[in-house]
This record gives sequence, structure tokens and C-alpha cells, in this order.
Amino acid sequence: MSDREPIRVLLTGFGPFPGVRTNLSGDFLAQFETHFSPVADNVEVRTEIVDTSWTAAEEFVANNLAVYDPHIALHFGVHRRADGFRIETRARNRAGAHADVDGKVFGRAQLVSNTPPILRSNVPAAKLVQSLQSHGLPANPSQDAGRYLCNMLLYLSLLQSSESGRLRQTGFIHIPQFAGPSHHKTGARRSHFDMTTLLDGTKIIVNQCIVEHRRMVQTDGSDG
Repeated sequence: MSDREPIRVLLTGFGPFPGVRTNLSGDFLAQFETHFSPVADNVEVRTEIVDTSWTAAEEFVANNLAVYDPHIALHFGVHRRADGFRIETRARNRAGAHADVDGKVFGRAQLVSNTPPILRSNVPAAKLVQSLQSHGLPANPSQDAGRYLCNMLLYLSLLQSSESGRLRQTGFIHIPQFAGPSHHKTGARRSHFDMTTLLDGTKIIVNQCIVEHRRMVQTDGSDG
């Protein structure tokens, strides 16, 4: 990798979906761009919000992801049982019968025919969890990204990366859907996981992945 070529980082979040009118995974990205200071020089960060529909996820991977071709692709989504950063370690080639934002179900049991049943994330999950916890932030690894759009986006992103033959880290992070200032509900339980936690933790995650990318490039000897 040339010293002049930027390390391209892509962060994605989702828009609203049934039961979640304001999706924190997409809302926080605008704040993150001004909050983030990379651990290395020459880092280019792009953020995208993916519509929460089966078709939009497929189109995003086929078009936006493939064209931008990031060195690091980190996808974020909310999970009702998450109480911290939930680092997903694998995606399954399956879809549940859940309606998307357009009221449509996927319609097939498999996401992609004739592809592996499981694809494993290649972000340094153990290091991410350890680094987050060392900063006093809640984090844990997970082997179940669900059967909805989160799992689909991770699976398709990993598949696209594999088929392109590029040196790319691809991961998915579930976060709690806490009541933030813009969508606070009367009587909502206050969470120890707030916007400051989310922004600080995401900065740690991205910087750890940047360090890992530089290590991978030095070991591999390619331009990524």
C-alpha cells in the first residue's frame, strides 16, 4: 500500500424500521465524523445510511460498497438486547420472515444460493472487546447477528469482499437503542450507554481496525 494512498474506512448505519422510528445506528454517524480523530495519517472516513429494506441492502453492497472499495467496512445496527458494543463474529446465509420498512419479507430461506452457510468476520473481535473494556466501556463478542437486515448486510459485505479478492476488514457492531436527546421518551429508563459512550467506543473500534490494517498490509506486502 502506497504511503500516499488513504486508508479508506466505511461506516454504515440503518434508517428507521418497523418498531424503531428513529434508528440510533444511523443518527450517530453525522456526529462521529466531527468527533473522530484517526490514530494514523492519511485516513479517509465515509459514512452511509442504508435504508432498512431487503432490496436496499442488496443494492448498497452491489453498488456503493463495491465502488468505494474500503479497506475497512464497519456496519452498525441496533439490538434490543444489547447492553453495550456487541461485536458480531459471523453471519449466516439465512433470512427470517421479518418485514422491512416497506412491509416486505425477503421470501427465501437463503440470502444467496450456492454460497457458504456461514461467513466469519475478520475484524479483530477479541482485541476490540479487550480495548473497549480496558477503557471502561461495555463490550462482548457475539456469534448471532440475527436473521434480519443486520445479518444480511454483514453476510453480503463479507461475500463481496471475499469475491473481490481485496484485503478488507469487514465487521458488524450491534449497539443499544437508548433514548437520546433527540428522541427521549417520558419515563424511559436511563442507560449507562449514552451518546458519549457510543462515540468514544466507535473511535476506539475504528482506530484498532486501522492499526490492524497496517499490520496486515506489512505482513501481506500488498496494497490492500
